[in-house]
Amino acid sequence: MGEAHVLKPEIDQLATLARHSVADLRAAIADLRPPELDDLGVAAALRTRLDAIDGLEVIADLDAASDRWPTSTGIIFYRVAQEAITNVIKHAEASRLVVRLFEDGKGEAHLEVIDDGKGIGEVRHPQVRGGQLGIVGMRERLALLGGRIEIGAGSSGGTHVRAAAPLAQETRSE
Repeated sequence: MGEAHVLKPEIDQLATLARHSVADLRAAIADLRPPELDDLGVAAALRTRLDAIDGLEVIADLDAASDRWPTSTGIIFYRVAQEAITNVIKHAEASRLVVRLFEDGKGEAHLEVIDDGKGIGEVRHPQVRGGQLGIVGMRERLALLGGRIEIGAGSSGGTHVRAAAPLAQETRSE
């Protein structure tokens, strides 16, 4: 019994570490696929992400029709938007962020993320080196949908990210 008493602080510390690890794991899993994405769709999930941004004027035009997109399309567009928004917050020194999510009426899903920051310049051949892993990931995700992405300098400064992908005939189940 004396030995257990001596080990109690270490056991308590390990139990606390285990609880924190489980909480961190749950948070990471939720971040990979936010529950709002499944429950409410891509527009609501993006709205939740955008509402959490401080220090930027955020303008969101998120077409509710996107909530009926196939699940894989919604997840990929959410991830691309998330990466583009993160880049704006971390690197752009922007004061304004515009995010648009819509269908074009010709069977394509579209995403635009536009900021008024210092600008990325022309991105022609992104490589993993030089901190462009996120850009490569965005391109690869859209390629899975047969889509495309354009990333470059805005006409009056800042950066634009424009993504498009064909919508499958299958729609998200209600």
